[in-house]
Amino acid sequence: MNISIIKNGKIGLSIALSAALIFVGCEWSGGSPDGGRDVIEFHSSAIKNDAKLNTSVEPLIVEPDVEVENELVSIKAESRSEQLLDIALSHMDDDLVDHVKIAYELSAAGDPAAAMIELGKALFDDANNYQAAMQLGQIAKKNSKPNLAEKAFMVASQIDPESVEAWLQLTRLSLANKDFDLAEERIQRALSEDPKVASAHNLLGRIWLSRSHWEKSIRSFKKATILAPENRFYRNNLGFAYLLKKNFNQAVIQLELAVAGENTPAYMINNLGLAYEGAGRLQDAIATFGQVTEQHPRYLKAQINLERLIVLAQNSQDEENPDSL
Repeated sequence: MNISIIKNGKIGLSIALSAALIFVGCEWSGGSPDGGRDVIEFHSSAIKNDAKLNTSVEPLIVEPDVEVENELVSIKAESRSEQLLDIALSHMDDDLVDHVKIAYELSAAGDPAAAMIELGKALFDDANNYQAAMQLGQIAKKNSKPNLAEKAFMVASQIDPESVEAWLQLTRLSLANKDFDLAEERIQRALSEDPKVASAHNLLGRIWLSRSHWEKSIRSFKKATILAPENRFYRNNLGFAYLLKKNFNQAVIQLELAVAGENTPAYMINNLGLAYEGAGRLQDAIATFGQVTEQHPRYLKAQINLERLIVLAQNSQDEENPDSL
């Protein structure tokens, strides 16, 4: 089979073969990809001013794929590989086919596997098709195929080295895999192309948080909120960083801005309740946790926090007003 028109060589071939494997029903191992919102959620925990703040982060985690490269050991195995390539790559069209457009339609119709096949064909026809590479990466990430997403976004970054979006997507994959060194390298590449991208500073802030560098994370989140002041997710992350730094008053300021408006996510309101608690505003914290339980009855963390603070408030009241014997 003549595959010399694949300009990106092994990477382009790998992407096309991956699309073929999807077509014949093979599966990759791996967890859920990064959701893309870049939002951090604060776990429920008791906050005491005289004790260390017990916190943890809930990023969306992608378990790394395990890929084993097996040598071909028989003519039958080699023939099978050629068959897979034939499915994905060997097509002759009398007229020019817009595989990217077809892929959009298939994806919208709920058939991501077929969409990825079409995008593999698009890259076979034109290895410099940036749009096809990016779309393939996005569909693969959304459908828990992080290794295929990685390859596709890397091809996109090679096609257009100045593409900030490709580097942002690669950074998210590295963060999800907890490869913070590679994530930092990639996000710095994005920022070198355009230092005024708010989402890039937000991602850098997440990297610093993962390394427990609170001050650096606060600086990055501040830049993100300056560039995108209406983005409540960046504002939540800034408030979260202040919580970790135990600067509860600043956390309250940022989180009150984050929860303003309608359809506020439960975890943001819960974060505000924790900030109130850390700032010593016990009644405000109780009211805030109560608000979460009313609006989001399935959000158990707020329910736990509410019950905990009610008991704490009752104990404090009993200490102040002991029963006379």
